[in-house]
Amino acid sequence: MRGVARFDPARIPDGGSPAIRFALRHPFTLYPGEDQIGGRLHMWTSVSLTEPGTGEVPFSIDMCGMGTAMWSEENGTYRLIAILDVNGNNDIDLAVSNDEAIARGRPDPGEPTGMIDVPVSCHAASPCLELNLGCYGGTACTTITPLVACTPMSPGCASDAAYCQ
Repeated sequence: MRGVARFDPARIPDGGSPAIRFALRHPFTLYPGEDQIGGRLHMWTSVSLTEPGTGEVPFSIDMCGMGTAMWSEENGTYRLIAILDVNGNNDIDLAVSNDEAIARGRPDPGEPTGMIDVPVSCHAASPCLELNLGCYGGTACTTITPLVACTPMSPGCASDAAYCQ
């Protein structure tokens, strides 16, 4: 999927090297704390802000980048989370454990954050998204009520793994 993330460039402190951290997350959780970061991690990417003055950053994220195809038909509607990481503590690439990945998925209060629901289907073109990073309340911006049960949608997509039964 691809899109544009929008944010207030005045929120970036002088002299920093911020990045926008994108995470594509499932609507369910497997570990405690994932409900505070938008759900179970599926894929992620980062975009460094070399010229943040525009307040717009194009992005793309490959939902099969880890080699596992999972579609909304068998796994529910995904969530796309974006955090304007101004202090470097949200880089999932640096996580060495699930607990650390959860900690790195938590936005700090004041960091511009956005979250939108995204259906990802094998029967439709990849969505083109607009994501507004207009929430500043830390994990209040990413906390969800996790999906606990779902029924697969028909026709299915033969996902490599299926949560919906």
